[in-house]
Amino acid sequence: MSETKKVLLILPFMVAFVGGGIVWFGVEAADVSATTWVLRVVFSLTTIGTLTLLIWGMTRRDKAPDFLRRMFGAYFERNGLCFAIDPIVIEGVFAFKIWFQNKYDRRCTGRVLISPSRDFFLRKQIDHVLHVGVEVGPGALLSVIAPFAIPESAQGKSTTLSVSADVDYPEGKGKLIRFRDGMTTGAIRGKIDLIIDAIGPFVLQSYKPASLKLVLPKDVAAAVPDGCKPKVETLWQIGEDVNLFDSDRYRKSQADPTWERSSGITLRPSR
Repeated sequence: MSETKKVLLILPFMVAFVGGGIVWFGVEAADVSATTWVLRVVFSLTTIGTLTLLIWGMTRRDKAPDFLRRMFGAYFERNGLCFAIDPIVIEGVFAFKIWFQNKYDRRCTGRVLISPSRDFFLRKQIDHVLHVGVEVGPGALLSVIAPFAIPESAQGKSTTLSVSADVDYPEGKGKLIRFRDGMTTGAIRGKIDLIIDAIGPFVLQSYKPASLKLVLPKDVAAAVPDGCKPKVETLWQIGEDVNLFDSDRYRKSQADPTWERSSGITLRPSR
């Protein structure tokens, strides 16, 4: 059970619990009727049922490790595809290392778009976007390193970028194998989103991109050098040793001494 479903169960539990208390203890014996007994049964069964589901959901264990939670604590999600964004510098070129993990036991294809926010000043400084497409196996963890040019005028400044994503499960989602929700981000905008946006603020909120606030590094390339291409690496798949962080594969992926982490990154969900 996902975190969202747990939250949705709390309301009927509270209503049934309070309503049950009223019909069981707030009605005089002389006033008890057939309707009262029906309400007692309905509220009691609803209370027991929702409480049982909540306990089951809270004690249920993931069937695949939640690596992103261990690594970052908070991360983004779009409809089952979770991802975290790690800014790094490789050989003088700024890049985003994006970590992906699938919550379901069937493969998915996903896209992440990182673009300047609606802030006019930032758009004048950075006029390009980063569009990353991946295929993530069932429950798998993979990383993509993608270069992102930082104009000299924007280097060293605190900025906010918009993050949106799309995901598709060609064979259906299958079974949920990790139950913690990430911070929901909006869909990559298109004609459908623009039409829905006109309906009202509630729907608009559902499609609003998340934001990525960070301090851009100094002394990095103002343009991506020729031959600098995204690097994709699968780090874990179902059936492999869950002790990923002790594996040579993980250590090798993290140990390159030319990598330097950017500072001041903050993840914020859609509002």
